[in-house]
Amino acid sequence: MSDSPKGTSLVPAVSWMLAGLLALASALFFPASLRSVSPGVLRQAARGTPGLAEFADRLLAGRKPGAAALVASAEEGGAAPAFQEALAGFAARQPAVVEWGAEDPFIAPLAKEAGAAKGEAVSTPALEFLIRGGVRENAAAFLAHSRSPGTLALLGARAAADTGRFVPAGEPGGQTLDAVLLLGALLYQGEHFGDGLRREIRALAGQAAATGKLGGLEGVCADLLSLGKRLDWGRLCALVGICESAWTLEEFAFLARAKPSAFPAVYAAALLSGSADAAARYLERFGEEGLSDLREALALGQGAVALLLKRQVVINRGGPAADWDAAAGLVLRFPTLSLFLKYLVFFLGGFLVFHGLERLLFDPLAGDARDAPRMKNVVLGLLTGFMLAVGTEPALVNVAKTTGLKIELAVPVISNLGTPGATLSTVKPTTVMDTNTLLSIGIFLTLQIGMYLVCLWKMRSIERRD
Repeated sequence: MSDSPKGTSLVPAVSWMLAGLLALASALFFPASLRSVSPGVLRQAARGTPGLAEFADRLLAGRKPGAAALVASAEEGGAAPAFQEALAGFAARQPAVVEWGAEDPFIAPLAKEAGAAKGEAVSTPALEFLIRGGVRENAAAFLAHSRSPGTLALLGARAAADTGRFVPAGEPGGQTLDAVLLLGALLYQGEHFGDGLRREIRALAGQAAATGKLGGLEGVCADLLSLGKRLDWGRLCALVGICESAWTLEEFAFLARAKPSAFPAVYAAALLSGSADAAARYLERFGEEGLSDLREALALGQGAVALLLKRQVVINRGGPAADWDAAAGLVLRFPTLSLFLKYLVFFLGGFLVFHGLERLLFDPLAGDARDAPRMKNVVLGLLTGFMLAVGTEPALVNVAKTTGLKIELAVPVISNLGTPGATLSTVKPTTVMDTNTLLSIGIFLTLQIGMYLVCLWKMRSIERRD
């Protein structure tokens, strides 16, 4: 047994433990996250970028009053009085532009024929003009001279007889489908669709024109119908121009029908980020929680919205790292490196704490101490770092609430066939860990650490007796 005084090993042991606790505390306060982002990082991202009010002013200055008004309405409390005054002045000077929602030379002849300027400077849904018989005939005649294969395919789809839920455009009552197809053809001819969506529509329209069956184009028509009944020409062009897939168009059409109160916020997020697909994926993934996070990012500015949608993560409002703005700039510039450093410090902190405990329970000058299993400290450090990393990631322990946009899987189960609806069970897929599972892992880890410390204490007692 060693004859060294107890204080000889106490001071270094306590020093190791304090250094480990300091490292763990610094990692806890560091705002780097894997599946979330702190408000401080969002504020850093929003610096120097326009907010909702400024972005709406820019749209209005670009003669896009429809999109500007919808973006401004996404602000908390509605559009600012200054913007409303500016919009009223614009409407007094350009009532036709306000009614169509944007100045577009491509549709100027149609706007004139539709009688757009009637002295009522009010945003009017795009389909409200095209549903009129004379306007549809003029639009069809205008588009018939197009050299665009996609435009001609959409015009050819008007002759389809097998139209699913729609009445064929050539039959009585088919004005709705006729107007929707002409709306799609106008958008296509004006190159207002995003590139990906443009390719999908061209393929579907070509198939419909060749087979006489609307087929997959029916879903696109239904989505254009939903949006065309609610958005003016300018707002619709601004949206479809940043849609890269028919799925995104469907998601926005569903949102406009099912949750109109949330539509301005998601629409504004799509325009601010420049990607309707990213906004739709975010809402589909995170549901109500994602909508709340989008609103918070919108209040900060364009940079915050772009960061949130690019990373597809939730906002971590809780925890010690939520408001540490000092390190937010580093995390924003080097997210991967910052996350690696945080996890490394978690591991080192855990290792140092257990290394100090080992020195407390073993005499470092004794021969047996040199043979102590240091690898256990490494393992315990890794486990401690893992639990702390998971505990500081809310997206890993909280299942996001749904708005109905999430995917649902129908899984067959054995049940009473006589009971209606008893043969299918709906299971929602999730990529997060259940809180109870993490709690069980934490309790098991605590017990294992406790047993390890008791063993160390017993080993030291035996050593002293010898």
